[in-house]
Amino acid sequence: MKSAYSSFLVAVLFLCFAGVLNAQKESPDGPTQLAPPGTGLVAVDFPGFEGMEAAVAAQLRASRDILYSASKTTGTTNQRLAIAYGNTGSDYHAYSILDTALACYRNAGLLQPNDFRWQHLAGIALAELNRPYEALDAFKRAVEIEPKYVPSHARAGEIYLSLNLIGLATKSFESAAKITPNEPAVLYGLAQIAYEKSEFRSAADLYEKVIDILPRANRVRYSLALAYRKLGQPDKAREQLKLQGPVGVKVADPLLEKVENRKTGARPKLQEAKTAIDAGQFEDAAKIYAEILKSDPNNTTALVNLGVAYSGLKKNAEAITVFEKAIALQPDNINAQYNLGILYNIAGKPLQAVSSFKAVLKSKPNDVTSRLYLAKALRNADLLDESLSEYRRVLAQQPENETALLDLVGLLSVKGKHKELFDALKTAYGKYPSRVQTAAAYAFALANSKDKDLRDGKLALDISQRVFAATKAIEHGMLVTTALAESGKCSDAKELNGLMTKRAEQEKRSDLLPKLKALETTLNNEAGCRP
Repeated sequence: MKSAYSSFLVAVLFLCFAGVLNAQKESPDGPTQLAPPGTGLVAVDFPGFEGMEAAVAAQLRASRDILYSASKTTGTTNQRLAIAYGNTGSDYHAYSILDTALACYRNAGLLQPNDFRWQHLAGIALAELNRPYEALDAFKRAVEIEPKYVPSHARAGEIYLSLNLIGLATKSFESAAKITPNEPAVLYGLAQIAYEKSEFRSAADLYEKVIDILPRANRVRYSLALAYRKLGQPDKAREQLKLQGPVGVKVADPLLEKVENRKTGARPKLQEAKTAIDAGQFEDAAKIYAEILKSDPNNTTALVNLGVAYSGLKKNAEAITVFEKAIALQPDNINAQYNLGILYNIAGKPLQAVSSFKAVLKSKPNDVTSRLYLAKALRNADLLDESLSEYRRVLAQQPENETALLDLVGLLSVKGKHKELFDALKTAYGKYPSRVQTAAAYAFALANSKDKDLRDGKLALDISQRVFAATKAIEHGMLVTTALAESGKCSDAKELNGLMTKRAEQEKRSDLLPKLKALETTLNNEAGCRP
């Protein structure tokens, strides 16, 4: 009933539309605003064409003029006008002129309220404008009109996840999975949810399924490695980290693909190259970007993505060069600064990395990932106090960030701040007792703290035994050994250390054998076996 009423209301609004002259602002290049008076539609502002490629300017000018003509032609139906608005919105959306695109999509939706396309595309534009709650409203309306269009569910799920609204994200991705059970982007969303819920086995299974369906999605391997770490399977984690790469997972969205296909000029080549990058075909992508740069050497989009392609080819020096050129042309290019910061860190240039990540954070102060990289770069530059400050800021924004916690703990140990280290682990363990690495770090502090007043062998033994029972990892067996020693159970500690040494020899764990030998020496100390 509500839908029928909405259609009736729109029809009434537009009965007198024919022949009404649209209010507009003019420039020598044609109308700059379309604002139909008394129709209920929103005003559409059209930017100028200065600085655009000639082919792109011609396309957008023609699209604008077709819409203007349709809007002032007597007898134009709502359906025809809706399509004109939708087409113009798609043209402007293709070139990321988002405010114009959004206004067009909204008018198309008002004129054609039962067509989900305009709500879905408006949702994408709003998400790209960083207006997540409005985007969610648009996707909700799209789903109400067409509940079987998976991308609307999936995109809503991604936004809910970014807002840490896990329950609503779960509902969206599960709705999508009922329609298309093996859509990689949907499975990846469900995997992320499982990981956030500390359901690491389920998360790992889902990440593995994504990779089975979409082997080129090598960025998923990093997420899978994290899940393996949580499961106490470090060997599997290391294997996945060796295979990780930049190719992620995105939902197949036919409506957005149609928008992308409207591009002309250099845009189609840029899209072709981006598709090659997403497929892991870095050599092909680099060739296309190099071709674009021959005719347009200052194209920052091509430069940044050429840097990404070079990174994928492990040509880090070449990547640094093009990222630096992109920043020289556009100092506030966040993507270039971010990628350059990572490459500087890899190249052993932490001070340059610090500069890059600070530039990112100047524009995006709440970007936790960039702040974490900044903290790491500061640590690598031996600016330990500044690094500690940034790690604390990361944890203030994101208390559940275990990577930041463990890095902070390591740095506090170096600085001799044992009480702060102990308190940080105690608090984190109290909140997240099922997190293996946090529990192991807390047990280690309880058994091995240099401030012996902070030690508690009994609690260390309890926690370490539960960790070892869950993971069976040699490293965690060693942790139980030190907890036994701190508890004064030297014979038990020696026996377990011997068993762990035999396992390490059988499994050829050359990284652990020296540590086990050193622990054996401590346990055989005549003065006592306490660490």
